[in-house]
Amino acid sequence: MAYEEAEANLLNKISVKTASSLLLTEDSLDIFNYNIEDEELDKLKDQFSFKLKSQKILIKPEVMSGFRSLIDVLKKMLMNN
Repeated sequence: MAYEEAEANLLNKISVKTASSLLLTEDSLDIFNYNIEDEELDKLKDQFSFKLKSQKILIKPEVMSGFRSLIDVLKKMLMNN
């Protein structure tokens, strides 16, 4: 699964359906910091992060920058309208 499709699946999973709801979401990736039992979230977590020896996770830099870039573009679009 490509990152773009996986990112879309994550946003859908956390019920972010519009650009404005994404902009109002403080951190879409924060869901991975909770112990939620969900097979789809587990697969996304495995794809988006590295598991550290301490059992914590580190979100991959390309995933972080992808979400930040998307949010920046959306903010610029809103400012220009």
